[in-house]
Amino acid sequence: MQSPACNCASAAPCAGRSPSGAGSTRRPTAILIHRDGQSARCEPGIYRVGFMQHIELYYLIMNIFVLPIHREGFPNTILEAQAAGLPIVTTIATGAVDAIEDGITGLLTPVGDAKKLAEAVLLLLSDPGRIQLMGRMGRERIARGFRNETVWEALTSLYQSMLRERGYALPVDTDVEAAKCAHTR
Repeated sequence: MQSPACNCASAAPCAGRSPSGAGSTRRPTAILIHRDGQSARCEPGIYRVGFMQHIELYYLIMNIFVLPIHREGFPNTILEAQAAGLPIVTTIATGAVDAIEDGITGLLTPVGDAKKLAEAVLLLLSDPGRIQLMGRMGRERIARGFRNETVWEALTSLYQSMLRERGYALPVDTDVEAAKCAHTR
């Protein structure tokens, strides 16, 4: 049985970023990253690579980031891919469902439904304008909602409320600026 990536590569008319950022007419390339370390080719344009410590450079050659998970805490790779300007195709799984805005920064598909996953990928590949729009919306969402300062402020507020609930005195210096300075030391 072929993976959804193999099915998409066989059917998609074009994919892959050119150096200018525009779509190209070459066959799509899919990079399958597996935790098992297996590295094999399933058909032309599809590569399986083992676990990778740093995948940042791969974002540069992707048009779409696909993460077909069954469950996950909160997948940072989805945030990284959105920061790189990629639309996301993932599943309605815990964590992933909170990491994107369905129809705006990516598409959600049912868990375990390879056919729907492949359909979502093909839908995006057939519409380069939608790929660019979703990618831009994802990048803006990350810049707006996931800046370090935003996260630090939210954590500070959460910790303060937890301390108050338990009757503890609040630390004197709860300023986000102080947290940033401590972080950079």
